[in-house]
Amino acid sequence: MFKKFSITILFCLCALHCFAEIKLPVFESFEAAKKQSVDENKLLIIYFTGSTWCPPCKFLDSQILHTEKFAKFANENLVIAVIDFLDFTTPASKKFFNNHKKLAEQFRIDSFPTMIFINPKTNKVERMEGLTRNMSVESFINDITSIKEKLAK
Repeated sequence: MFKKFSITILFCLCALHCFAEIKLPVFESFEAAKKQSVDENKLLIIYFTGSTWCPPCKFLDSQILHTEKFAKFANENLVIAVIDFLDFTTPASKKFFNNHKKLAEQFRIDSFPTMIFINPKTNKVERMEGLTRNMSVESFINDITSIKEKLAK
């Protein structure tokens, strides 16, 4: 009886671990993300997305950003400000609507997804627009690592 109970508990714990939500260092507030980036000396990414309507954004979210491998990398190296849009010109956040609209104008966002990378020490900026064909988690991590190294110089 105890053996069956132990096996059941073990199975439930394993299932819980497998289906646990992957936590990313993500902020809706650009200012909060920027502060954490500086405090932890981690690369800041401003991720402009159309999460509900943009096919490349949906792919990036589901197949790359929300994977265990990327989450591990992100938690060690990145802080991400997610700036979501309902269409090409309307920010999704009511709370940060004006701030997100100004950020999109400041960085001249005209395509989705667009990522702006900022080194917290040097304030150097790099930009990545769209996705490359056959992008994988590994290639995306390699691209970010290259950008991080470039911005550190």
